[in-house]
Amino acid sequence: GQFQTRADTEAEGSNVFVSGAIEAEGGVSTGGLIGTLDAPQGDDPTRTIENAGTDVDIEITNHESTSSPSGIGGLMGLSEEADISDAYAVGDVESDGGSIGGAIGDMKQGDVERVFAAGSVSDDGSNVGGVVGRLEFGSVADSHWDTEATGQNDGLGNDAGGGSSFDAKGLTTAEATGDSAAIDFDGAFDFDNTWTTVDDQYPVLQAIDEQTQLEVRDPVTPEDDEVLNLQTGKQFDTISEAVDNADEGELLRVGAGTFEKSVTIDVD
Repeated sequence: GQFQTRADTEAEGSNVFVSGAIEAEGGVSTGGLIGTLDAPQGDDPTRTIENAGTDVDIEITNHESTSSPSGIGGLMGLSEEADISDAYAVGDVESDGGSIGGAIGDMKQGDVERVFAAGSVSDDGSNVGGVVGRLEFGSVADSHWDTEATGQNDGLGNDAGGGSSFDAKGLTTAEATGDSAAIDFDGAFDFDNTWTTVDDQYPVLQAIDEQTQLEVRDPVTPEDDEVLNLQTGKQFDTISEAVDNADEGELLRVGAGTFEKSVTIDVD
């Protein structure tokens, strides 16, 4: 996972987005954002994650070579007593063992609200679900998963009991993307202040730069010998022309080719 936490430390995360890929071997809990979030001890340190998104492809091999139980999830591998709200995971989660979930692999206690998962989830684990692989003493509410993208008909792989509650609805890709998401996410997601719908894409979080979230999902590639302004969508024949027509903060991407003209950029 991107982070591991001890039981005696606070874990608060908000307005965070992580992308990339993780390849690992063996039975270590792995998540796109956090691998293992241990149960709090002592003065009950905070365990809160909100406004978080991941687009991390995870591949775990040789899992059965170890006897250690583990969770593998798009957001978290093993979550103990964490409260998670307004979060998503759209990367693929592949493992040949363990508890596998589109968002959380193994969840013990804690409350999860308004989470969705939309990456491919492998079938080879002991507990496999579109949202959560294994749930014990925890609560999941107002959450969703894309049944087509995850390849999972069930949002929860295994309810280990202990008073757990699971309320998540599976959606088709058409229902979970574009303007349909604001309707089919059943009203719990706040599309005025927290979430934004995107044409032909899953929703994004308003607290995180929209282009950052979308660029990973669907990278835009300029044509050969062209320079693309990622914000405006305009293409230019030369780098200097693209720079001259760009506003502050706009990103340029150079296509494959040879650009022989020199460029002078003034920096304050």
